[in-house]
Amino acid sequence: MVRQILSKHSHHLLSLSILCSIPLALTALHTLFPSKIQQQLVFHYSDPNILTAWTSAFFHSSTNHLQSNLLGYGLAVIPSYFLYDYWDRRYLFWVIVVLLFVVTPFVTTLTDYFIGYLHWGIFTDEISSRGFSGIVSAFGGMLLGGVTLFSAAEYGQFKALNVALTAILVGVAILSYMSGILSPKIGGLLVIGILGTLSSFVTLEDVRDTGRLLRKIQADRDDLSYIVYCGFVVGVIIAIMFPLDVVQDGMFVNIISHGSGFVFGVLVTLGVGRLA
Repeated sequence: MVRQILSKHSHHLLSLSILCSIPLALTALHTLFPSKIQQQLVFHYSDPNILTAWTSAFFHSSTNHLQSNLLGYGLAVIPSYFLYDYWDRRYLFWVIVVLLFVVTPFVTTLTDYFIGYLHWGIFTDEISSRGFSGIVSAFGGMLLGGVTLFSAAEYGQFKALNVALTAILVGVAILSYMSGILSPKIGGLLVIGILGTLSSFVTLEDVRDTGRLLRKIQADRDDLSYIVYCGFVVGVIIAIMFPLDVVQDGMFVNIISHGSGFVFGVLVTLGVGRLA
């Protein structure tokens, strides 16, 4: 019996082992590499280098910085993995993961350099760029792109667009609550927006006949469970990535890197999904 269970779920064990090796590798880099070597491998705005534009993504300024990024990584990548597994698109998942790991650091670091350093002057010569949050944000974008592609395959593009908009509105609602600005007016507008996007799934006949609505939900309960769960996680990720107070626990939250990583993750996921 045990052998049958292991055989049935062997691909999960291998895949999750690979995904879990990333936090272990990042922890090893943070704890085992001397600070002098780490300093040479992070990106300095005063001395831009294409190599450090990539390596800087895998080093962190503190243990708290590392831990927060590892939590974000798990929050984004685990739901993505099980969504693609349920959808039977495991190969697509790994293609996107590899692309994001390889390319995202260049995208986020160069966006920081050209927009944050050269254009806006937010970053000074003394500041260096480091951290895994850009890739974590890209995985958040991958989850949004993935649930959108899945919804499009199951229910059509119009409903898929509404799923994506609902996830974003949920993120705004969570952010408003966490920031203490969720007034009755803002809450009311968000509720109206969410109900509007969800209306594509519920017809007037469903509202009049709750039995019919319950039967539809029961028939699609697995698909809808994945969509609701992944969409809610996307909302949480959005709220975490873009705090209104960009200084958290004495650290600057690089929303430029988060934004470019998130958008890049969405675009890569939708692009690869189209090609596949």
